[in-house]
Amino acid sequence: MEEQAGEKIAVFYDGKCPMCASLMRRVEHSSQCGEFDLHDMHAEKRLPFKREAVEKDIHVIGRDGQVYRGAMES
Repeated sequence: MEEQAGEKIAVFYDGKCPMCASLMRRVEHSSQCGEFDLHDMHAEKRLPFKREAVEKDIHVIGRDGQVYRGAMES
């Protein structure tokens, strides 16, 4: 699947997790915040992932539809 211009990177996280919440605040205040669509699992009625999985790992859906979970290698 090709990347589509204008689509945001979707991030699903546990907003009650101090580390996750801190990281998402940094994203929100970054110069690239417009690139991301942040979803706190506690504020969402429906998720594309099991809640138990999002409690354990941040889940990201890239512009190309690729799913990334947990820590990523640099």
